[in-house]
Amino acid sequence: MTTRLGPIACAAILIFASGARAVTVVVDYDGATKKDFVTTPYYEKGVTTTVDTGHYDFYSDATGTDDDLAMNIDNEGGGPTRVTITVQGLTFDAVGVDVINPADAATGETYTITAIGGPGGTMAVPAVTGPVTFGPQFQGITALVITQTSPGSASTGAFTFDNLEIRSLPEPSATASLCAAGLAAFALSRRRTR
Repeated sequence: MTTRLGPIACAAILIFASGARAVTVVVDYDGATKKDFVTTPYYEKGVTTTVDTGHYDFYSDATGTDDDLAMNIDNEGGGPTRVTITVQGLTFDAVGVDVINPADAATGETYTITAIGGPGGTMAVPAVTGPVTFGPQFQGITALVITQTSPGSASTGAFTFDNLEIRSLPEPSATASLCAAGLAAFALSRRRTR
């Protein structure tokens, strides 16, 4: 009878550990200072935005309050830009984003948003302002990459966004992992004794 309590206890711990809730955060960029030509990583709520090439700016978001800032990506002063967004090495879902400036097609400036890992996929930056919801190819990813694919002829074509919504699932605890290993060892030993 007591030999069955070990596996049951381990299974219970695994069930509770696997029931960890997804954490949803909205990166609103309001912790930044209004500034042009930023090349350093930006951290907010466990989300890191890193410049791979070029730069980004923090501009006032005309759709929000006076203190509301948004991330602006353009080619002014250094060529096409590429930024990578990650969540502390965790897998995450990119849920949605508010497009403030979709880029001015008249300037020839274009952008893509790419999901790295998971199902993966690429989409062109939407041509209209407002909220955008990412599709299933943006779930279970390790990075979100925004790339300026054509520099265009003027900085007015910059892509500006705000309120990036990300959902990540915390990793199982070490206790649950140890318990799973113990459960597997127990099952193997039971199999050998039969």
